[in-house]
Amino acid sequence: MALITDIISPDYNSFFTEAEMDAFVGAQSPFYSGDQGWSALDSATKEPYILSSVRWINGKQWEGVKNNTIVVPQMLFPRSGLTYSDGSVVPGDENPEEIGLSQACYILALLSDLVGLGSGSSANIGAIKKKTVAGVSVEFETGSSSSGSFTVETTAEDSCLQKNVPSSWYTGRTGLGVGSVGVQRLP
Repeated sequence: MALITDIISPDYNSFFTEAEMDAFVGAQSPFYSGDQGWSALDSATKEPYILSSVRWINGKQWEGVKNNTIVVPQMLFPRSGLTYSDGSVVPGDENPEEIGLSQACYILALLSDLVGLGSGSSANIGAIKKKTVAGVSVEFETGSSSSGSFTVETTAEDSCLQKNVPSSWYTGRTGLGVGSVGVQRLP
């Protein structure tokens, strides 16, 4: 399958070309001690990673309004109504670099087998124990201690958004908070 970046095409499936993604991966690679073998991959191998990162971006909840010339319903960028941290307006007819950098970070996390892994620190406070399995962190009480804690886990892929995209752009920020009382989803 080819990467189609023309937003008015009924086959639009990628925010950026392979060459653009190569540049974004290069920009993100210092955070991963290299490009994790990305530069050695051929186009046929890179495309599924790029398309996976597009699906990941499309799976988030975004502020602003999707460009009305996009005919593919699941493609959520470009968007209007977004602003950069300095207050300038994000053009509503092009895909922002921040999205490409987030995709590259996600791809490197995939190549590093980090997707789904939490980055929170381990805790063992009094009778409160913490266990992390497949990126989900659970705290539970093991004795009669009344002490407790609250933990927010950030997965590697969520970290990609947090370090590349202004937080005002997305609303799909969720974390799993667990205390001795139960599970609570955070906004």
